[in-house]
Amino acid sequence: MVEKLVYNVEGGGDEIGPRLVFEEPIGWYQYGKIPLKIRYNIETPTSDKINERNPGLNQLTPDLKISSKQPSISLSVWVHESVPANFKDIVMFHELKEAELLIYEYGWESKKSHEEAKRLTQIYAKTYLTEDKFAEFIEWQKTLNNY
Repeated sequence: MVEKLVYNVEGGGDEIGPRLVFEEPIGWYQYGKIPLKIRYNIETPTSDKINERNPGLNQLTPDLKISSKQPSISLSVWVHESVPANFKDIVMFHELKEAELLIYEYGWESKKSHEEAKRLTQIYAKTYLTEDKFAEFIEWQKTLNNY
């Protein structure tokens, strides 16, 4: 088991945490400081927002079953079906960390949250991939738009 890594975010600290595991391609998840239900799909087909060059997306979405008059929302996270199986959790980590930084933790502007999530994603990938797989990940990452 890999020890949790501590990283520094503007003078504070936090943990990378254990490797993310998804038992099904579509389901519900809990992550970090995000207080919402998280709906994920790690086999998302191509759409206008997600594709081979833009493999991940997170967005607040309304819940379909609203049992009260109060609107209910979830965080939805999509990972494109083309992402190699051993990188899906890395893309998911990036999207979850970006959402946590952007919406729930620091209130940063989108670009700053994305850049910090990119930095943390490298740490996460290096922690959980072998040296050869990490090199493959870096090469795959070069094929993406701003990831």
